[in-house]
Amino acid sequence: METWDLYERSPEARYPTAIEQDYAVLEYVARHPVEFGIDPSRIAIAGDSVGGNMVAVVSALVAERHGPRPVAQLLFYPVTDAAMNDGSYREFASGPWLTAKAMDYFWNQYLPAGTDRAQPHVSPLNTPDSILHGQAPALVITDENDVLRDEGEAYARRLVEVGVPVITTRYNATIHDFVMLNALAKTPAATAAVAQAAHFLRNAFTKVPSNCRHSAYPA
Repeated sequence: METWDLYERSPEARYPTAIEQDYAVLEYVARHPVEFGIDPSRIAIAGDSVGGNMVAVVSALVAERHGPRPVAQLLFYPVTDAAMNDGSYREFASGPWLTAKAMDYFWNQYLPAGTDRAQPHVSPLNTPDSILHGQAPALVITDENDVLRDEGEAYARRLVEVGVPVITTRYNATIHDFVMLNALAKTPAATAAVAQAAHFLRNAFTKVPSNCRHSAYPA
């Protein structure tokens, strides 16, 4: 079963509204498996772009609050660093598709004035090792021609460094949102990325023992 979190959008609902709504959905679904007809030990979370940011932050909240731990996390070209100053930001500042100027606008719409952009719940690349350690296995997919490429791959490396099982794949000759854009849906890269994601999730769900019960994040 898929659950889509229709969180409130910025600028009407600024940070941390959407993050807290995402976490609340995860917790509610995990605590009410009969209502949704699901196995609570087989929950994964996924998101693309800003949704990837939310996956990373919700995973951190799960650790901090000892919440319901997902069995897997899937991040497509995630936003992980509000500093906007790495190599891919410089290389692809003018696009194609997503530009540095657009990202600056999005950040300004999302964050209340005066927000510390370096804090981990804004820039999950800065999440402490103690919070990253023990998180669910992750698949991080990035695209070559994207301002977000380097920060997504840097976040994947952070997970690897603390022992989280991670698969990271960069799809070359692609642009931001290549998995979500209807015009690119049948391209080899988009088709392969979706197939990879499906295989990753299927494998994660299969590895859960049949007698496993949902539990909070390990202390």
